[in-house]
Amino acid sequence: MLHHSICFILKDTMNNKVITKSGEETKKLARKIAKSLNCNLLCLYGDLGSGKTTFTQGLAEYFGIKRLVSPTFVIMRRYSINITNEQLTISNDQRPMTNDQYLYHIDLYRLENINEIKAIGIEEIIADKNSIVVIEWAERMKEMLPKERVDICFKYKGDNEREITVFEQGRIKSNSVTQ
Repeated sequence: MLHHSICFILKDTMNNKVITKSGEETKKLARKIAKSLNCNLLCLYGDLGSGKTTFTQGLAEYFGIKRLVSPTFVIMRRYSINITNEQLTISNDQRPMTNDQYLYHIDLYRLENINEIKAIGIEEIIADKNSIVVIEWAERMKEMLPKERVDICFKYKGDNEREITVFEQGRIKSNSVTQ
């Protein structure tokens, strides 16, 4: 499967590896990464049950979302958020402020080809620099992914233990999010 190899072929990246020993630790890491975000796109890779949705729940908590539900069967969920300059390190010239700010949680697991992915409006969603976009199973659209993004690989290590590796792609200024 492609998602096994993607974590090993990412190049020109700053990578940080963390082992979490519970769902709450995975959420805590996500909140820490959310605080240090310097781009609006996070691409998540890993097997079923490896922690991608739990991580996204922690990210959502940081932005004030009380309940995040997996979009596996509906493909995408959109949550209204209010991002302050203190919450992100994305500069104002990269992220124009408007009243419409969202966290998009997209799960591509059930989509079978690039045309189905394009049909949900993914290109427009990713281009919206006011919003945070989290894509599970992002390897299904690898040809469409922008260079500047954060790739996060999840590996199941045991009942509650996960290995999470963060790769900062493109010209993202690193904030050493996992240190």
